[in-house]
Parts: sequence; structure tokens; C-alpha cells
Amino acid sequence: MQTLRVFFVCLLLGIGPVTVTLAGEVKILDMNGQLGDTFGYVSISGDTAIVGAKGNDDPVPNGGAAHIFVRSKGEDEWVHHQKLAPPDVNNESQFGKAVGISGKYAIGGALEDDFKFQNAGSAYIYERTGKNWPQREKLIASDAAAGDEFGTSVAIGGETAIVGAPRHDGTKGKDSGSVYVFVNIGRRWKEQATFTASDISAGDQLGTSVAISRDTVVAGAPGNADAGRESGAAYIFVRSGEKWKQQAKLTARDAAKRDKFGISVAIHRNTVVVGALGKADAGNSLGAAYIFERSGETWKQQAKLTADDGAQQDKFGISVSIFHNTAIVGASGADGGGKNAGAAYSFQRTGTSWEQRAKIIPSDAADSDQFGTSVAIGGEFVIVGTTGRETFKGVAYIYRSIEDFHPVEPFGLGVTTLGQVKRSALYQNFPNPFNPETWFPYRLASAAQVTLRIYNVRGQLVRELDPGLQQPGGYLSRENAAYWDGTDEFGDAVSSGVYFYTLQANTFAATRRMVILK
Repeated sequence: MQTLRVFFVCLLLGIGPVTVTLAGEVKILDMNGQLGDTFGYVSISGDTAIVGAKGNDDPVPNGGAAHIFVRSKGEDEWVHHQKLAPPDVNNESQFGKAVGISGKYAIGGALEDDFKFQNAGSAYIYERTGKNWPQREKLIASDAAAGDEFGTSVAIGGETAIVGAPRHDGTKGKDSGSVYVFVNIGRRWKEQATFTASDISAGDQLGTSVAISRDTVVAGAPGNADAGRESGAAYIFVRSGEKWKQQAKLTARDAAKRDKFGISVAIHRNTVVVGALGKADAGNSLGAAYIFERSGETWKQQAKLTADDGAQQDKFGISVSIFHNTAIVGASGADGGGKNAGAAYSFQRTGTSWEQRAKIIPSDAADSDQFGTSVAIGGEFVIVGTTGRETFKGVAYIYRSIEDFHPVEPFGLGVTTLGQVKRSALYQNFPNPFNPETWFPYRLASAAQVTLRIYNVRGQLVRELDPGLQQPGGYLSRENAAYWDGTDEFGDAVSSGVYFYTLQANTFAATRRMVILK
């Protein structure tokens, strides 16, 4: 309630960005936001998030801005730390349409900045000092030219920053695109390399999307026409010492025209996810995302991700993110909580297989929100941008995921929209470890008599929960999942330690481990 009181006070006083905590969901918004700000381009690193607003009019019309939020220690409350708005951008620069954050560094692109030439573009790097984020560098391409749109995409990892310029012509043809690498040397950021792919050609738009993990960069080229117009491709570049080389070209096995494969990319270590929002299956433009895995220097397609409830013009794949074995895919055109309200999907890897775990929609979803335009996952948090909220003012939502991200859900939502459930599943209890209460999310593929039994490490039955006969669907929130108050069948509190729980639903059975800490 404290956070809600702060919200209403700020509303009355006209104070800037605040956070509103809903059950298991943190909503971040700019109380000074105006129509067309499109606040909602996101990135997250640990307990720090950045949200871009490319249409912000302070200091100049559509010059853009970005906001830094930091999580209060031990709390699900994210506090606004600073608004980043470069003082030297010109009208329509759109700073904040692309943002990135990693550790103490943040980066934002201004793709239509006229600093050297009209719409040549630029990018800005900020470094945290205490609670402040002073600007450290303005990045400009060494071969900048009018119309390059340098800053369309940005990424940062460690002391290395990546900037895409998909409209750069170079020597490869109009709008062939380029990717630039900058490194921090003596507190100054210097251009280290420029990438163009070995087979790049006019219209490929390399650099529409970029991502970095350690010494590996992936860059999308959704205009590539190998399998037809705008079928798309993505390229892998690796660094050895100070030298970079192209390691692979990625394309989908079922590549086809207008897929726009490469419109979004993400990488974590040896795994890459590539979005293809135009992918058409069975004649419908549903969208897809593709997982690639590296073995040695070879990259192979591991999976194709699609939504269980995909529909025409969902734009599934407009944004992607990955962390360890969890991938998040945005679908800004989906009808999750209203017409074009949007959604995001969580997928989990087990071995070499990927399975949809959840569909994420906000608790206050509305028509035309475009939730999922931008997504990011970092550590235990997922952030999703909603750029269309209230005529493009924009909002962002942060979710604390259940352990192993099974599933990622707004817990206050009740029965979460999951589409048709294809298989029953038991997820990790939340919270875990816990004291003294917890709940057990699950989903049912068909109507079933449900029983959940809790055992100690000696295999002795501690408590039996009997939800009874339940219909198909997701039982994922505190309100409708199986709940345990930490007592045995006699009403006595159980001791600290490891326990196991088993869900039985007709012929389906699954067991997971949990911990009570007192």
C-alpha cells in the first residue's frame, strides 16, 4: 500500500516517473509523459533497468530520452534514479528507441541525430557514479554519412559497445548496413572495428538489430533476400585479441520471403535467438523465433519457437531476449488482454528441446497497448515495454519470475491466458525458499481430479492438498494455484529443510523439490 500511496501523491503533484507495485508485477511509467513519447524500449541488468522514450520532447521535440530505474534492496519496488536526455540532440533524433545496459554502463541510440550529417545518427554512453549516470561519450561512426541511421540498434557488454547502422551504404550498396564496435580505452570509447558481412548486398540492412555476449556479436539483416524478398539473415562475428572475423551466417531452415528473420536478435554465451515477425505458417503471418546453438565454431538451428495460441498479425518475434535456458519473445500485435494489446511468451530449454512455459500479459491490459514491443531478461527479472499505452505515452512492466522462470506470470491476474494447453505441467513453487507459506503453479491439458502431496526427505507424507476436480487451463497465481501454509496434517508448523511435492492429475504425475528456511 505504501507504493500506491506514493503513486497518488505523485499524481497530484505532477512528479516524474514512479513505480506502481501490483501483486507480483511492477508497473513503471512517466507521470510527466506526453502523447507520443513511446516510453517502453527496455533493457535490464541485475537490479538496474533502462527504459527509452524516443518521442520525448525535452529538451527538443522528439529528441528522445531514457530513464534509469534501480530496484530497492530486498524489495519489489523500482526507484527512478535519473532521466537521460542528451543536451545536444536535434529535433526528431529519437534518442532512446534503442537502449542497452550492462553493469555500470548504459547506452542509447539516436538514429536520426544530425550531428555530422542529416540522419547520420549517434549513440551515447553513460557510466554510473554512485546514484548518478553522467554522459561519458558520444559515439559517431568514423565513416558517417547522411541517412545511415547509426544508433538504430545498440548493445553493451563489459567494456565493449555495439552500434548498428542499417542504412549505411558503404561499398556494398544502398542500405546494405554496417555494425560498429567501440571499446573503452583509458575512459575514452574508441572505434575498434566495423563489420559488413562477406555476402552483404543492397537492401540487407545489416545492423537493424545487434546483441553481444563476451566476444561474440550477432547482427540481424532482415532485408536479406536469399530465400526471397526480406526473408532475412543474421551474422555472427567473434573477437580474438583486437581482431574480429565473421564466424557464421544464420538463416532459418524454412526461410521464405517476408519473414524478416533478423528483425530482432539476442545472445547468451553459445545460444542465439532470432526473431522473424513476418513468418507465415499455414497461410497466416503469425511470426516465429529461432534458436541456434554453437558447438566449436559451428552454429546449428536447435528449435523454432511459436506461440501456442498464435494468430494473424501477432508480430511474434518483434523482440527477443535470452538468459541461460530461458527465452522471452514479444508479440506486440497479439490480442492477449484486448485488441492488439500484445503479449510476451516465456520458453524454457530442457536438454535440446524448448517448450512454451507461459504467456505474459499485464494485469491492466488494454486495446492497442502493443505490450511486447520490447522485452529483456536479466537475472531473475523480466521487463516488457508497452509503447502504445494511452496513445503512445508508453509503460513498462517488470516481473519477478518463478524459479527457473516456470512460468513468468503477473501473479495478480488470476487465470492467465495461455491459449490451448497442450500438455499438463507442474512448475516450481513460489516463493522458494519460503517461510512459512508458498503456492504451487501448474496447468492442466484436460479436466482432472487433482491432488498435491508433500513429502519430507525420508519419503514420509507431510500434507495432502486436494484441489478437487478442475477444468483445463493454467493454475498459476496465488489465488488459484495449490497453496500450503507450512503446516502438517495436524496443523503443526514443519521444520526447516528440504521437502518434495508431487502433483497427481489423472494419469499425469510430476515431482519437484523445495526448501523451507526459518
